[in-house]
Amino acid sequence: LEQMPPSATVLDFLSGSSPLGSNPVEDSHSALRWLLFVLGNEARYPSEAVQFIRGLNIDFKNISGIVQGFGDVGSGIVKLFAAMPHFGKFKITIRGISNKFFAIYHERGLDSEFLLEAREIAELDPDSLTLDRLLKMRGLQKNLAGATVWIANQCDRKNGNELLEANRQAVIKELFEKLGITPVFGDASIVNELMYQKATILFPAAAGNVINDISQVKRLRVSVIAEG
Repeated sequence: LEQMPPSATVLDFLSGSSPLGSNPVEDSHSALRWLLFVLGNEARYPSEAVQFIRGLNIDFKNISGIVQGFGDVGSGIVKLFAAMPHFGKFKITIRGISNKFFAIYHERGLDSEFLLEAREIAELDPDSLTLDRLLKMRGLQKNLAGATVWIANQCDRKNGNELLEANRQAVIKELFEKLGITPVFGDASIVNELMYQKATILFPAAAGNVINDISQVKRLRVSVIAEG
């Protein structure tokens, strides 16, 4: 980092033209290290870059992430951070995950046991992590009071295109509320609400072009986007 020229500004990292690799975990870690380095060596860099970084309001002692998509890439990112929360010099907490069935978020972070259990379920077949399977997870029963879960109006994998019946929604709502979790039902796009929650890093790791409109950008509450 000390040899990186002042001309390599923060915008290079955020636009994807930085001299980094294609691994979203390593890239986000390198970007965070560089941002912190700039703030510690302000005289070497243009004041505009320094002010831009300060405006990101990153708490470098409490880095958090949300992972949109839970296939091989998304669940792999989650597994790494859940197993190694102190990644390099940063402690990184995963606040939320999503797939096509549901999204779940807690501002204080999701429990590591829950995240690793979710990865174990989805590792061989991402579609196996359905809403019904979520409700049976051991990790869901612990330490997730205060979380929000967004639920796409689909049944399980076998009947993925059917709307959830009203009575089934009522049962599911009651189950989550007993755990202190707030359920929100909607169409298939409801799971994308995860992207607009507060965190340091957003890892888009599902289909491409999920963020494709300025109205979406305005809703983002993250400082760094690291595409998987």
